[in-house]
Amino acid sequence: MIPTVALNRQCFSQLPDDVLRLIGMGQYTLYRVSVSEQPEIQYVLRTGQQEFFFLKEDGEPVSLNGSADFDIQEKVNLEDVPIFSVVPNLNWF
Repeated sequence: MIPTVALNRQCFSQLPDDVLRLIGMGQYTLYRVSVSEQPEIQYVLRTGQQEFFFLKEDGEPVSLNGSADFDIQEKVNLEDVPIFSVVPNLNWF
């Protein structure tokens, strides 16, 4: 099992609010990682089954040089991201 760490949104100043909300809702997953070939990469944002984005410490995207392996250290939960609930098909009469 991957350990979990709670961080706040200020840690990721380069990520848009919409991306932060999708992480908070569980649609996207953010991991703290270690990439030996590129130590500036601190996080991986998973947005789909085979879609990953590599990020610096502040959330700025980084290009991956080649096909580097990464080790997942922790799953990141955002503790201060507002999440709005929507009730589908709710009709008021």
